[in-house]
Amino acid sequence: MAKFLKKSEIPLPPASLMAIDYGKARIGVALTNPEQNFIFPHKTLDRTKKLLATLELINQIAQEYAVAAIILGYPLNADGTESKMCQAVRAFGNNLKKQTNLPIFYQDERYSSLDAASDAHAAAELLRRSVNN
Repeated sequence: MAKFLKKSEIPLPPASLMAIDYGKARIGVALTNPEQNFIFPHKTLDRTKKLLATLELINQIAQEYAVAAIILGYPLNADGTESKMCQAVRAFGNNLKKQTNLPIFYQDERYSSLDAASDAHAAAELLRRSVNN
């Protein structure tokens, strides 16, 4: 079962946070600064067939920016039920936790991509919702 984000569980500043918008073709990555008062889209990764390479790249970003926790978008249906993609996101989250050894939280991502210019911007919207909720 996905562990949904609770504001009280977010590591307090100074600690950078990372959000990931996991998609079928691309993965959007966004970060906060250590004070968590600035959110920026970092990059969009093309999903490769080699999961380990993708996980290693995300781990490198997490280490470079001293990330304390990762927030992973959880693609619920409009009515709040789990979408078909939720199982893939949970599996990715479990693998990400093993690779990074960081806490992984899930954030409802309904409608986060509607106004986003890119996958990285959708990830930034996840962070905005998480630190401002």
